[in-house]
Amino acid sequence: MRRNVIIVIVVALVLLCCCVILLAGGFYAYKSGRIPALAPTPPPMATASPIPTKAPPARPTPTLAARPGVPAFGPITFASGATSDDKPVNPAETFPAGTKQVYAFFDYSGMTDDAPWSYVFYRDGKEVLSKSLDWTGGAKGNFWVNVSDDEGLAPGNYELRLLVAGRELQRGRFVIQVGKPGVTTPVGKDPTRLSWQVSAPRQPVGTDVSVELGLRNKFGQPEERYQVTCRVTDPDGNEALADFAVEGDTWTYLRFPEDFDSGDTKLKGAYQVVYLVNDVVIAKDSFTVQ
Repeated sequence: MRRNVIIVIVVALVLLCCCVILLAGGFYAYKSGRIPALAPTPPPMATASPIPTKAPPARPTPTLAARPGVPAFGPITFASGATSDDKPVNPAETFPAGTKQVYAFFDYSGMTDDAPWSYVFYRDGKEVLSKSLDWTGGAKGNFWVNVSDDEGLAPGNYELRLLVAGRELQRGRFVIQVGKPGVTTPVGKDPTRLSWQVSAPRQPVGTDVSVELGLRNKFGQPEERYQVTCRVTDPDGNEALADFAVEGDTWTYLRFPEDFDSGDTKLKGAYQVVYLVNDVVIAKDSFTVQ
């Protein structure tokens, strides 16, 4: 009996010691801040839903608007012939002496069948062929006209004008060379190194007069022939052009403004004259109007 009491007392003391140890440890942990604490869960934050925006309408890519019913003629291509399917043969702007016909090709749009139209060929400013017709080619496509002479087209500066209902829509120019057929610029010669001589009035001339201009290849041989462009620039900077040929060592003369595509001598001052072969300057000159 006494032994049981002792055992109970010992067990009670052990339990008491355990309780004291647990309480002391908790108190120490509390004081040292080592008690893990659950972090408060933050309240859920409200997120704003994106406000849908209306996309701006896409801009259409600009395109060239067709103009139905508005007649238009494209640039003119000159050639010495036409194929069976109406394509130009040997297109050029300059044709040798003796050429019997020249074809003029052009694109068109906005045309109406039976519309009145016409074409006119000029040589050195004078009309050599004119035709007025009713259109038969449909709304758009390609067309050609020609000028011919069984004896050979006369040398000179030609111009073609295309008109619809009396209104000019397009024009183009070509040249028939002077001299013997088949005579051309010698291969291997540099026109800029030749001895060119020029001629123009050396005293001032009056207004509204015709001025004679000349060019010569001083040491030219009989077989030499050069296609030359003469450009006259007036005191206001306006340009006039004329195409011609120089053969051998002979002088070739032009009249300004009669032999040129435009120009006059109404302005007082210095007129500049430039001669070119294949767009390269070979000689320069000038004259004065007062």
